[in-house]
Amino acid sequence: MDEAKRMVSRGEKFDFVYSESETMPTALTDPDHLPRHPLMDFAFLKFCRDHSIPVGLFYRDAYWRSSEYRNAAKGLKRIILDALYRYDLLQYRQKVDVLFIPSLEFAPLVMPEMNGVRFEVLPSGCNLINGVTQKEQALDGSIGEALHLLYVGGISVGEAYDLSMLVEAVRDLPNTRMTMCVRESDWLKVKEHYSGILGNNIEVVHLSGKDLRPLYEEADIGIMFFAPSPYRSICMPTKLFEYLGEGLPILALSDTSSGNYVQTHGIGVCADYSRDSLEDCIVKLRDDRSLIWGMRQNCLSCRESNTWRDRAMCVADTLCDSRGSVPNVGVDA
Repeated sequence: MDEAKRMVSRGEKFDFVYSESETMPTALTDPDHLPRHPLMDFAFLKFCRDHSIPVGLFYRDAYWRSSEYRNAAKGLKRIILDALYRYDLLQYRQKVDVLFIPSLEFAPLVMPEMNGVRFEVLPSGCNLINGVTQKEQALDGSIGEALHLLYVGGISVGEAYDLSMLVEAVRDLPNTRMTMCVRESDWLKVKEHYSGILGNNIEVVHLSGKDLRPLYEEADIGIMFFAPSPYRSICMPTKLFEYLGEGLPILALSDTSSGNYVQTHGIGVCADYSRDSLEDCIVKLRDDRSLIWGMRQNCLSCRESNTWRDRAMCVADTLCDSRGSVPNVGVDA
């Protein structure tokens, strides 16, 4: 920040400044989470605006505003955190030209503090993976080998990542199998519950990074089907764009931001949160692989305009437009 100020004072011109919020209040983002520099970020954003540099900020998380958070967090801690989160928004209202949010449905969570500020939707981007699924050969509508579902993410019981309905549905469906890739620490907490409902057609693994590649290559469908919650319904998970980058069609929960995105772009299917709806959806895909082929082609097309570069260019265009300037962004932006 100091170096940027010195450059501005020497006459250096900047097209814009872009920042991303933490999931915790700004005042608590020092390594020890003590409010050692509570005003530093806001002072820098003010400096930028005072020098006619457009300011954009991506507000990534408003879980603190959700009913789930309020039911879980109680007492003095919640009062303090609420005050700090609200303070952040009030500061942003004064110092930010454009507030980027994960989905349009997310906007009401940051009102009325941000009333009057320009909002722009900025979901995650995806990395284009060139791997080819091994399941593209069954395109004639025949059943072929088992439909392979892949879930990568968190797991819990009775909370946001409760996969019990999914597990029980897959367990009872013939010619269907699923790989669940979850953190080992999470699995140990819920192993007793899930061990009682797992079938022989469900495998649990603990992989990450490049070790996930074989899973994506073997899978037919990526799973984003969880127990519904008001906050989850408005989020746009990064996992959606990870699946998309892999060219993997998605089975999502209906009536959510992510489910609406999947349906609008034809990159997967949606099921209601009921055992019958979920099973009907899986069976339809299992018995007609040409549906998966069509969705995969849509994935490969859709991901081309949803890369991280596309997101960066969207930010640049938006912020430069906010002050009537022209972006100075090279090919390596």
